[in-house]
Amino acid sequence: MMGMQVLAGIIVGGCALAYALGPGYRAQRIYGKRFSHEPTWWDGRAAIAVLTLAIGAVCLAGTWGSANVVLTLPVLIFGPTLALIDLAVHRLPNAINLAFAVATVAAVIVASALDGDATRLVRMVCAGALFGLLFLLSNFVRGGFGMGDVKLAPSAFGMAAAASLTGLGIMTIVTFVGAGLAALILVGLKRATMSSALPMGPWIIPGLVAAIAAS
Repeated sequence: MMGMQVLAGIIVGGCALAYALGPGYRAQRIYGKRFSHEPTWWDGRAAIAVLTLAIGAVCLAGTWGSANVVLTLPVLIFGPTLALIDLAVHRLPNAINLAFAVATVAAVIVASALDGDATRLVRMVCAGALFGLLFLLSNFVRGGFGMGDVKLAPSAFGMAAAASLTGLGIMTIVTFVGAGLAALILVGLKRATMSSALPMGPWIIPGLVAAIAAS
């Protein structure tokens, strides 16, 4: 049994790395060129590979042996690409957002079937609707969340709730406290103003990783 779990972990990690170093990396380059972004250290294959491995290690360590291990797959495959593209050009690609959302729903359904907990789906729908609405309303406020964040929020917060309500609370704290502290630091360093648009993807993804690992 343990051998099968290790094999499954290796296969999942291999699939995630293949995506990160292939389509994920190409998406970074395409969006960087589209928005005239000067390449930095986080645009390279090394950065996306290290981030993928780090997310995999944290998530799998916290979920090993439970149905929540299935929830690691969407964030492990698509999370690094979403976070790094948003960090670079303040955009969350629609295609990757959609793929993440579809994978999230599939993962939650499988996890629910594995442990017979149908409330996972209810928690996912309720949290996804709540945070999707909050992010959408913020989009109409000056300095609010962008549409990419609005599209990512339902699937990300929905997955956190599907993992556990504790996980949802942890994700909320990590995401908003982390983003707030980063904004204050940038303002203090005069690299941003109080009205500057700051990317949320680099905080939503770590928040989701923390939620899954703690569930």
